[in-house]
Amino acid sequence: MDTPTVGRARSAVRHLAGEGQFRQSARVSSDRVLDATLTTELLASVSARPVIVLERLPRAAGRTRWFRCETPSELRTVLDVLTPASRVSFYFDGRIAERRRDAQLTDTVARLIAEHSEIVVGTLSADGIELEVDFPSSAREVDEQLDLAGSRCRVFVGPFPAPDNDGSDAITALVPDPDGSVRREPH
Repeated sequence: MDTPTVGRARSAVRHLAGEGQFRQSARVSSDRVLDATLTTELLASVSARPVIVLERLPRAAGRTRWFRCETPSELRTVLDVLTPASRVSFYFDGRIAERRRDAQLTDTVARLIAEHSEIVVGTLSADGIELEVDFPSSAREVDEQLDLAGSRCRVFVGPFPAPDNDGSDAITALVPDPDGSVRREPH
């Protein structure tokens, strides 16, 4: 799995932990940067409560990657594979919550679809960290997705989240390049 992209991402995170210095253009001055200080803050936060991580990939036509971390070591694993120039959001507030697979799940999904234009339904992959997600438009689509995933899968459901940044329950940041520069790319 050590592709050039993953290798560059690992290198970027090593740079984050080591130097913590970033060149930033005026265009992105209002965005946070995933630097050593923020990394430390995130690792401390996940010690107290689980986090959903949404990586919006740069120049990827809206493609995303999703993760669920319950420990600092799981979050460190995710930080090591983030793609440079991506925008990454960390949600600590349970907006995408684990749900039991029962009759109430169908009701929850139907309610969320009625209240929000987009929802996300994810199942935990075999690695126990990455979520395999879909964006259903009906409860029937969710039932089909979960039937394919199997009865023992862990299910996470919620409205598709915005790139919020309140500094506590939601933190959004840009991932720097391996050289420490920060680019704003279409996500």
